[in-house]
Amino acid sequence: MLYLVNAVNDSKTKTTLPAHCDQDDLALIILVSDDDHAAFSMLYKRHWQMVYAVAREMTRSGELAEEVVQDVFIKVWTNRKRLPDVKCFRDYLFIIARNHILNALRKKLTEESFLSRQEADPLSRLGLPEEYVQSRELTSILQHAVARLPRQQQMVYQLADQGDLDQASIGQIMGISKFTVKNHMQKAVQSIRSHILRITRE
Repeated sequence: MLYLVNAVNDSKTKTTLPAHCDQDDLALIILVSDDDHAAFSMLYKRHWQMVYAVAREMTRSGELAEEVVQDVFIKVWTNRKRLPDVKCFRDYLFIIARNHILNALRKKLTEESFLSRQEADPLSRLGLPEEYVQSRELTSILQHAVARLPRQQQMVYQLADQGDLDQASIGQIMGISKFTVKNHMQKAVQSIRSHILRITRE
């Protein structure tokens, strides 16, 4: 521990930190920036559970959360030379984690068929007549309708249905308010419904 304290003092990085930040983290990231594997291991042990918990809550998947933890700490090590500029490691780690979670969810949504896990419920929310819901052609029409949405509306709609996330979680992932999420969702549903009705009536 004395070595860690000296590392901080020698680098003149000791400063007043927010309550949720840790002075020991600053000492460790200085050592990590100098390729210290032991210090990196300590950082990992101190913070991996926090990253996992955030990822698990946002993705609702233990497997995906584990991948996020791995990717986040790989990025920390890859960018270790920049660590001395970090003022609060927990904030830095959260930002990286949020970006990786968003990327992981996007990848998941594009790799899986949009309706592979969808039953009547997501279709029912569109307020369509029963004969449309039962139509085999509706799958491709719905996919096309979603693809035509503005980027943020599309992301909100897919996270809500495919990702099974609530508005608060979607807001955290996308960095927008819960009210904005609700607004995007309402517009997306209206647009999808109008498109489906127009196509099926032609």
